[in-house]
Amino acid sequence: MHGAAVTATALFRIADVAAADRLAKGLTEGGDRRLSDSAWFLRGLIADTQENRALLQTAVSSLSPTADPADAAELRARLDRNAQLALQAADLRRDALDYRGMARTLALAARLTSDADAAADLYLRAGRSAAGQGDTATAKAWLGEARDLAHDPAVLAAAAAELRSLPTS
Repeated sequence: MHGAAVTATALFRIADVAAADRLAKGLTEGGDRRLSDSAWFLRGLIADTQENRALLQTAVSSLSPTADPADAAELRARLDRNAQLALQAADLRRDALDYRGMARTLALAARLTSDADAAADLYLRAGRSAAGQGDTATAKAWLGEARDLAHDPAVLAAAAAELRSLPTS
């Protein structure tokens, strides 16, 4: 991945969204299609966090036909608010061994589903994956969501146990 794309992604992860978007916007204008697709994907994530539907639509329509299918599915799921598309993206990310992306799309599916029990299970899976990647803060948030939504005693117990097993710092 291009250094500027890595920097833009890092800025997004530390919540410097404005700087990430400025950098990603510049990357969408170059001639490198893979780099442009990556930048459009990041801009789509940013648009979703800012609830900017117009930019999200632009990001979806700007991806090339050769863009990563998981990226395309994830952005489409965000645009259409479609939990099934998010699950398809999670499967694609799992198959590509992209566990950070898989966790993110599982949490997206949880957010998009109207079934509290299904959402709790998806948040549990996302939280476990985030914990496995060493992302304790995100794991705590998603496992907390699982615990708060769970009606199933097994999911509630699993979420509580996972939360207790996380580092406290």
